[in-house]
Amino acid sequence: MNHRKTGWLDDAFHHGFREILLHALAIHGAVCPAYCLMRDHVHLLLLGWAETCQQRTLVRFLRKHTNRILRKRGFEWQQQ
Repeated sequence: MNHRKTGWLDDAFHHGFREILLHALAIHGAVCPAYCLMRDHVHLLLLGWAETCQQRTLVRFLRKHTNRILRKRGFEWQQQ
């Protein structure tokens, strides 16, 4: 989270995050058997099952689309 802000993690964000994550996984041929949303960051365990899976592209997609939700709340992911 940019500047390690807190307060963005609630049920509404979690719901949106799950929807976007499932969409990203389906598009990019991967699975996520575990993730952990922390108060100022996220941990993901990503496993590509398709030969064409590019995890960096998947994470870029996930960041882009979850940032749309976060920006509406005054937050955003930090630059990589």
